[in-house]
Amino acid sequence: MKKRILFLTIALAGIFMTSCTSRQPGETADTAATLPESEIIVYYFHNQRRCATCEAVEAETKAALEKYYPEALGNGKIAFVSLNMEEASGARIADQFDIAAQSLIVVHGEEIRDITSEGFLYARTTPGKLHDAVKNAIDPML
Repeated sequence: MKKRILFLTIALAGIFMTSCTSRQPGETADTAATLPESEIIVYYFHNQRRCATCEAVEAETKAALEKYYPEALGNGKIAFVSLNMEEASGARIADQFDIAAQSLIVVHGEEIRDITSEGFLYARTTPGKLHDAVKNAIDPML
């Protein structure tokens, strides 16, 4: 039974991560102009076209940062960066981190914490668990 639940969870996460990969015709704007020089950066890599779960991952991650780290966001110690991997600058940064699909990572210097699974599993159904995952990834970096 546990193996079946684990398999279904992994399959569901895979479906969410690959379901939003098509690009709208004629959309070529490059939105990742400059990256912040923050101590901790939370990157959300996405494609041009996004499903409700993809949008929820971004919204709930931002909500968690605002809830737990308002001062650090305000003074630039922590930053949130959403990057479209289908744009040139987003693709360059995704390549730096060896990112090939929608991903949610927390970066502090050379340390990288991948919380993609938690993002796609919890953003729409139990956002509090995603908020906890964001906090658990960032707290040891502070």
